[in-house]
Amino acid sequence: MEEPETGAIESVDHLAWAVRSLAEAKPRFERTYGMTEVGRLEVEGLEIAYMRSGSVMFELLAPTTEDSDLARLIDEHGEGLHHIAYGVGSAADALEAAADRGMKPLDQAPKPGGLGTTVAFALPEHEGALPAQFVEQPD
Repeated sequence: MEEPETGAIESVDHLAWAVRSLAEAKPRFERTYGMTEVGRLEVEGLEIAYMRSGSVMFELLAPTTEDSDLARLIDEHGEGLHHIAYGVGSAADALEAAADRGMKPLDQAPKPGGLGTTVAFALPEHEGALPAQFVEQPD
């Protein structure tokens, strides 16, 4: 089997869902998808619940203030899919490769993510595209 090219997407790491309230959304995801919370984090105006069922991971993203970007997005578009996260060998290499492929980097450099990961965001340039998050797992 060939080695993936530098910066290549290797897997889908998780789907991120924008919600108004974790207290309301978490029971829906537990009931509907049989998911269990495996972690929680509060960062940059977000409260994040990491939900898993088997190998499927969702992040539930809830705003902590009514004037945050996420709160405005939910007010305008409603709750729903926020971004798709892709597993990569190196978030830095994936961010550089994404820029080379015409994506708009949303981060200057990778940063610490939840559950010990390193992450970076980029936005595909075609209309209707969801942001892509590149997730590098800890060693």
